[in-house]
Amino acid sequence: MLEPHAIETYIDKPVTEVYRFLASPWNYPRWAAINAATFRQIGPLEWAGDTEFGPRIVRFSPPNGEGILDHAVYKAGEEPVMMPLRVTADGNRTLVTFVFYRRPGMDDEQLASALEWIRTDFTALKSLLEV
Repeated sequence: MLEPHAIETYIDKPVTEVYRFLASPWNYPRWAAINAATFRQIGPLEWAGDTEFGPRIVRFSPPNGEGILDHAVYKAGEEPVMMPLRVTADGNRTLVTFVFYRRPGMDDEQLASALEWIRTDFTALKSLLEV
């Protein structure tokens, strides 16, 4: 069983606006730690690009009306682990919740680094959308 780590943030925008932004893979490099110049579509729901940790594939969930934005970020040859990403309405603002699963063999330092990258991504997302 993989060890889960939940990260949350509130965004002062309606859930429909936040979902619409996050559901477009083209917006992913605008808030996530991936090089926009290298980000390209390689399959119906798969994209690839370079990160600080090397090349990665991003597999997105299909668009839906439920606020589900699950995705996996992984190296070629690895088994993708879909990470839950949800947007939930809270009045006129949106709760964004992400669950990161610690991969087998990931030590405490690597886990702490991954969680810090995700928090940084959420800070960028919040700043971008709350303009």
